Amino acid sequence: MLLFGTSAAVLLFWSLLLLDRTRRWPEELFLDRLAVSTEASVVALVPVRDEAAVLPATLPALFAQEHGALRVLLVDDGSTDGTPEVALALAQSSGDADRFRVVKAPERPVAWVGKVWAQQSGWRTSNSHRNGCC
Repeated sequence: MLLFGTSAAVLLFWSLLLLDRTRRWPEELFLDRLAVSTEASVVALVPVRDEAAVLPATLPALFAQEHGALRVLLVDDGSTDGTPEVALALAQSSGDADRFRVVKAPERPVAWVGKVWAQQSGWRTSNSHRNGCC
């Protein structure tokens, strides 16, 4: 009975909170109103291994981003199918070679797995506080 009473009280509280039209939510909760600085450096980390076949479908979407300071860092974890070369060719053909970089992940320690190790290596290589992993 106590559980039912507690549940009913919580439900009533949230219902009143959501239905209260007089409450003004802080404007900073609305992301579309926030000013996004185009000066801040943002790095998209792309950990890869043998993904030359899928890069033509994925990298152009990153290059199409309009953030002025976006850089793309492709971290190769031992590809054998020419992934770094395909990626570099895509960056050059789209005119984004200046904001694109390929790095080779160091030899993996025993306890690590591929994508996670490549991602960690990319974070260490990047000098940005705003990293995103693709």
